[in-house]
Amino acid sequence: MQKQAQDIGASRALAMCTLFIGTAEYSQGRFHDALSNLSKARELYARLEAFAGEASALQRMGVVATALGRLDEARGYLHEGLRIAERAMMKPHCLVRLYATLGRNRMEAGDYTGVREAVEAGLAVEANHGLCVTCNVMLYPISTMGFAVNGDMDKARFYAAKAEESAKAFGSHFFLGLTYQAQGMLHGLLEQWDSAFDKLKQAKKEFQAIRQDYEIARSDLFRAFVLMRRGRLKDYLTASSALRNALPTFIKLGAETMVAQARSALKQMRAM
Repeated sequence: MQKQAQDIGASRALAMCTLFIGTAEYSQGRFHDALSNLSKARELYARLEAFAGEASALQRMGVVATALGRLDEARGYLHEGLRIAERAMMKPHCLVRLYATLGRNRMEAGDYTGVREAVEAGLAVEANHGLCVTCNVMLYPISTMGFAVNGDMDKARFYAAKAEESAKAFGSHFFLGLTYQAQGMLHGLLEQWDSAFDKLKQAKKEFQAIRQDYEIARSDLFRAFVLMRRGRLKDYLTASSALRNALPTFIKLGAETMVAQARSALKQMRAM
């Protein structure tokens, strides 16, 4: 379809096909190919002055660059997307998705203030323009984590429940997985160990159903973090095994931030 669109000069169709190809490549773990095609889609939409399409491409570029550990580059794409989205016909939808992705980017950077600022901005757009389940499934999981890491557990619980409700309504393994990851980490911070491990197990199962290797490995990483937080002797052995399972996937995908986090946790345990 992409070639057909190119052959007949259907620029808008070509941009859409290129965007979908880049999105699919990300899901398949082909991060560098994904970023290349998403960049091409962004250029095609820019030539058309199709601002919603360009903002969507920049949002997805932010997702991929964040996964690659290119956090400042990703943040640049997302801020540019926010600027472009101001001119988009679907401005509220674009803004919510960009803020959700910016929240995840800031979480990976360890910028907890930035996470909260991003999710609060996204939630403010949602409050002013009404609910959209497609936007909510992106915004609510990172809202859960944004409030949790900043100590606002009441809001974290609230958005954890809303995340699950939205993900089930949307009917997506991917977004259910993200929801269960966030809930698992929230339970871990609350030292509700059984619930934490159960949710992370559910997350991994959802991602396994769609062969999303990156998020499968992240679920193992998060499980290791919760085990280390609980801190029983056997927990460190189990956490080490989970990290060693996750690390080759991160290395293969080029997910540098996740590689660094896994190696840092392993080093921390070796030093104990």
